Amino acid sequence: MAPPALPVTVTHLSGYNLFCNDARAAAPTISMTELGAQWGADARMRAKYNNMAAKDKATSKLSNLTDEQFQ
Repeated sequence: MAPPALPVTVTHLSGYNLFCNDARAAAPTISMTELGAQWGADARMRAKYNNMAAKDKATSKLSNLTDEQFQ
């Protein structure tokens, strides 16, 4: 007998994770201390990445809905 299917959980990247991915792509040797300092220093940049994360989370929630749930 097969084990019951577990519910699929979707994890989303935070704004900080998106920022780190972009920063590491541009400068692979940057330290976590430097990333944290850059993240804390610029509120506009934080808002940009936090908005990207919120949009990603919202679109994935909509795509996971079935037709019955969407209506």
